[in-house]
Amino acid sequence: AERVPFALGSALRELESLTARRQDVILRSPAAEASLAVVGLGLPGDSMLGQMDRVRAAGHDVAAVRVVAWRPFPGPRLVKSLARALAVSVVESVDRPLVGGGPLTVELKAAFADAITWAPGYPGIGRVPRIASGLVAGDRGVDAAEVDEIVANMLADERGKRTLVLGARASASAGTSSDP
Repeated sequence: AERVPFALGSALRELESLTARRQDVILRSPAAEASLAVVGLGLPGDSMLGQMDRVRAAGHDVAAVRVVAWRPFPGPRLVKSLARALAVSVVESVDRPLVGGGPLTVELKAAFADAITWAPGYPGIGRVPRIASGLVAGDRGVDAAEVDEIVANMLADERGKRTLVLGARASASAGTSSDP
């Protein structure tokens, strides 16, 4: 298990040589630090990366991080990438009723817990950003209105929700259940 990260890195470098596109276990847009961050994987992660130019042009200091490789979980890399953020919203698809946060949220919070307790292999940090969980029903991306809702929730500081159900209004108006 200790050699898996090295094997994954080697495979990603090989893929990069074949496709001429940079490959990594996480993708970040923009590369610079930001005071707010959204994290996702799969379709939600892709759509949030695609929205960052629009959100930043609107004057918001937000970065997007897409997790590419789920296992081994890139906890130390995510903590290093997100440690300076004041607030982080994790957006993921879930299919479990009444869940307060999905697997990515749980893993990210655990990574920050390891970092703040100076666990080996983790960067040392002095504080944990406020982490909210954005839940998307089904396997779909996040549209511009939902990204704006996520940013507004992060800007609300402690008044913001810790669990945000995205797309509930649209599915309720379509006559389907709006339960997360």
